[in-house]
Amino acid sequence: QTSKKQTNHSTARGYHHQQPYIMWRSARLFFRTNLAHAHVPWPPAIPVSAAFPSSVRRPHYLSPLRSQRTYCVNSSPTGGFDSALHTTATATKAASAGDNVSEVRVRYAPSPTGSMHLGGLRTALYNYLFARANGGQFVLRIEDTDRTRFVETAQQSIERSLAWANIQPDEGPGNPGVYGPYVQSERKHIYQEHVDQLLRDGHAYRCFCTAEELERMRFSGTHTHGNRTMYDRRCLALSSEEVEDHLQQGVPYTVRMKIPSGQTRFRDHVCGTILFQHDQVDDQVLLKSDGLPTYHLASVVDDHLMRISHVIRGQEWVMSTVKHLILYEMFGWTAPQFAHLPLLLNEDRSKLSKRHGHGDVQYYMDNYTPEAVVNFVSLLGWSPSNSNEEMFTLDQLIERFSLENVNRAGCIVNQHKLDWFESTHLQRMLRRPEDSTEPPSESYLRVRDQLHARVGTHVS
Repeated sequence: QTSKKQTNHSTARGYHHQQPYIMWRSARLFFRTNLAHAHVPWPPAIPVSAAFPSSVRRPHYLSPLRSQRTYCVNSSPTGGFDSALHTTATATKAASAGDNVSEVRVRYAPSPTGSMHLGGLRTALYNYLFARANGGQFVLRIEDTDRTRFVETAQQSIERSLAWANIQPDEGPGNPGVYGPYVQSERKHIYQEHVDQLLRDGHAYRCFCTAEELERMRFSGTHTHGNRTMYDRRCLALSSEEVEDHLQQGVPYTVRMKIPSGQTRFRDHVCGTILFQHDQVDDQVLLKSDGLPTYHLASVVDDHLMRISHVIRGQEWVMSTVKHLILYEMFGWTAPQFAHLPLLLNEDRSKLSKRHGHGDVQYYMDNYTPEAVVNFVSLLGWSPSNSNEEMFTLDQLIERFSLENVNRAGCIVNQHKLDWFESTHLQRMLRRPEDSTEPPSESYLRVRDQLHARVGTHVS
């Protein structure tokens, strides 16, 4: 009798612990059966956060990005959730429309604000692998429009880091092509022409607000959405006579894009289908008072003029993509395809930063071989199909790489794993038959000299 009671108690306890899982399974079945093949309004009237308490895991295909009205929806095999989504007003050209691009062109576009971050190396590597795997072109573009954070030696540091990892751009500042110049500060006149076009078409407006006025607006919280204070469009209400009067008086101004009403969705190669509500999007500054463009304008204009087919970048740029897609629509251009890579994390799951030391590529250049680091970095978010294999050369990575195998969950940078890669690659590179008459390879001699420098003894 006692054992029976204990069994019943444990069974009840087990059911209690399974309740969140059962609720999740029921909700998953509901969404699949009711939304997968029906054209229904989206997002639902009830926020997902209310339907799924914090104690219950949200379905993996319905995870909110930042607000309750912005969702990352993983496309189902049947395309059901994609068909259930719709756009209004400015129905932007979906990135998936570029699936049949004739030429693959990708870019790595760092800002020269210091040494390269490990995440930047991962982004450059994935772009390079994707270009080589698809017979395309890999472009290096320096985005130096943020002059307040500009570091004179940063561009040389970035180029040196890429060369160390054997990531060779097909076009860039050191290897000019037909779409140059490849440094944004040298393209100022191009951005001005496109800003003038937006102003003429009514897609942008001049903002004469001072920094003090914007600061007061931010602290007053008079125009907020969630936890964010948005610009209240006071300068959009200025008459043409008032604007002209400000211009004649030489009042400094910025140019802001005029976000239309509606919503935008696009398919991301990593995140699935992403939906944005425009009322959550601020009127982004496109041209600063010093005449230089912001990242948002410059990257869109350059990606279009340089015929970039795929934009592969970090997940922190997901929230900016809606502004970029709206700009593509304003200009009447077809948008590229997008793939936003997962964040890199410390072992305590905090965001990896160069301040921690291990986030700086220079640390790896000083302590590891490029073969081990490239192999290690390639697996920070990507894994080969149907294989547990981990050891790869750069050529092998080119043969195996695809965006479909990139995970969207954050990746922990495990230094112990890197040490294992280093040891294994060293053993492979130093393994030579004793009776070999062939001269040592360049990598063998380089690794031998590095080991000699590290341990201070002769390595044969």
